[in-house]
Amino acid sequence: MDLFPTYPGTLTIDWLSIVLIAIVVLFALGGIARGAAKTFLNNFGGIINLAISFIVAALLCNVLANMDFASSIKNPIHDWIAGLGDESVKTVLNEPHSRDEILMVLTNNGYAILTQMFIPPFLSFVCPFVCAFFGSCVPEVPTEASVADNIATGVTALIFAVVVFVIMEIILSIILGAIKKAVHKRHKIKKPGFLSRFFGFFIGGAVGVIMAIIVVWIFSFLGGIQFFKDFLTQVWALNDDEVLTIGEFLYKTNYVNMFISWVGSLF
Repeated sequence: MDLFPTYPGTLTIDWLSIVLIAIVVLFALGGIARGAAKTFLNNFGGIINLAISFIVAALLCNVLANMDFASSIKNPIHDWIAGLGDESVKTVLNEPHSRDEILMVLTNNGYAILTQMFIPPFLSFVCPFVCAFFGSCVPEVPTEASVADNIATGVTALIFAVVVFVIMEIILSIILGAIKKAVHKRHKIKKPGFLSRFFGFFIGGAVGVIMAIIVVWIFSFLGGIQFFKDFLTQVWALNDDEVLTIGEFLYKTNYVNMFISWVGSLF
């Protein structure tokens, strides 16, 4: 994963680059005003909650889906999937396959199947995550299983993942709220000191960088619309190899998709 790739052209500060820099500066100044603890909790507390909830859900979902009590959810899903399509499709869905065969189908054809049948083009960036998730649900055992079995297990695991995620979010949100309340009460008594403001500047700046990346990603996300495509090409000089703008760098590197791919690799 190349976090800082090189692109042709001389770095040029255009008006959109100034806007992106201003976003970072404003968040950094906000960090100075609020201090490190408050800035961190306000901006990263929720993200940490999401990350912990996500990790716990990912660790438990497959375990719960393979327990005996999960059969009440898994069996109806299996029966529905096994009955889809004509006889040739039913044969493919119900005949046994090895783990390697199923993973090969997910790797080679999963993206195409999802975009053609289930996921609209503007959400195609989630396809690697979905394929990786269902791949993680294929049991690592020498015995063969049907495609319907593995899909049913995957959907059941997804249901448990959502339930565990919601429960963890509720618990962690209560804990985070209590911590924020304590920090806020402390700041009323004693204002942030020099070190707190110093680190708050860098934490706020980091949040600003993340926001700038998200802003560029939203623009690139709309690139399928001709108006926005022409706008991006002109403003970021995408066709000019002699010029490199900050927006062009973030657009080409696409840190959001890079992050999504990394999350998908965790399964």
